[in-house]
Amino acid sequence: MAMSRSLQEVQAPISCQLCEESNEIQWKCLQCNFLMCLRCSKIHQKVRSPNQHKIIDVNYIAEYQQQSSVPDFHIECGFHAGQICCLFCQTCEVVVCPSCIAKTHHEHSMIVMNEAYDLAMKSIKCMNLEVKQKLSEIVSEKSKLGAIKSSVALKYAKEKKVVLNQDNLVKNEVNKLTRNLLNELDQTHDELMKSVNHEENRSEKLRQDLELRNNNMSKVVRSNNAIQVFSTYKQDKIAEEMNALQITTKFEE
Repeated sequence: MAMSRSLQEVQAPISCQLCEESNEIQWKCLQCNFLMCLRCSKIHQKVRSPNQHKIIDVNYIAEYQQQSSVPDFHIECGFHAGQICCLFCQTCEVVVCPSCIAKTHHEHSMIVMNEAYDLAMKSIKCMNLEVKQKLSEIVSEKSKLGAIKSSVALKYAKEKKVVLNQDNLVKNEVNKLTRNLLNELDQTHDELMKSVNHEENRSEKLRQDLELRNNNMSKVVRSNNAIQVFSTYKQDKIAEEMNALQITTKFEE
């Protein structure tokens, strides 16, 4: 139950701290630390005060506090325990305490802390602007490099496609030429083998005829028969003239 009430209090709208009626908080008096509605802020400005009322829009409180915040100069010395730094040594660019000044920095150039803070802040802001500028330039350069990279990749892909297409065309032409050459070679081979086979068959037939004549002439020689001798002589004379034209082959190795 206690937690439930606490949540309700946190979630409850804040009322004007003057009239305690309106929930439309629009202004805050920095001098009095009051949150007010529009009507009460106009009345509050008329109230006399030793210090002038500083009333600002509640939407700009954080921005105002950041701009008007005073830096904390309570810096303990890193060399002398219990000592608080009071000046800034421009020669060594370090904050120093009284002991530091007496022992080491007494002849150095000194400035007060708030002046040193302003100079350091100014330098940091300048360097921050330079860093932002360089960062912007790097981002821009990176963007350009990215565009170049994309362009190179696209050009590479196009040129590679052209080369591969050309490669396919060359391969197709070579394959076509190879097929034609092989077809011509096969055709020449088949025709040649056909002619060789034909000559081989003719030679075999001639051999068989010669074997038959050889056998017949051998019988006639052994027979001593004059009729067979003259008859065979005439037949073999005619056959010899015919075979003389057929005995030589038309092919050479």
